[in-house]
Amino acid sequence: MYALAAAQGLAVAQFDLAYMYENGKGVVADPQKAVELYESSAVSIPTARHNLAVMYFSGKSIHKDLALAYKWVLLDVSAEHARVLTGDSEVTDPPRLGYALLLANDIAKHMSRDEKKSGRSLAEDWIHTNAARLREEPRFFQEAIARLK
Repeated sequence: MYALAAAQGLAVAQFDLAYMYENGKGVVADPQKAVELYESSAVSIPTARHNLAVMYFSGKSIHKDLALAYKWVLLDVSAEHARVLTGDSEVTDPPRLGYALLLANDIAKHMSRDEKKSGRSLAEDWIHTNAARLREEPRFFQEAIARLK
């Protein structure tokens, strides 16, 4: 059922199936498939961005990539910041802006200036590419990440 709904573009199904693949719950673990599905659901589900940041930062199930980890954590901060400012009621879990900021700072401690610049550029490109589907978030992106060094 999840696979069919995910294939039809239902973000919740994509996210749930990604979690299953990431953790081997009901399916054979497939971290690369988890990444693909999390990326597909990331526009609608901020937690997918968080999970991608953690996966790339930890390097436990996929290759460690600090620039990609930083991209996804900046996008997580951006989504959570927008949720706080707009009171987005479509997402059922409470905003986790504090957690996103803590993770962003933790990842940043392990990065060079060039890696941070690369991650930020990747995040900006993603926001620009997906702007039409992100409602208010693109307006707040720069504000959300301004204090992150």
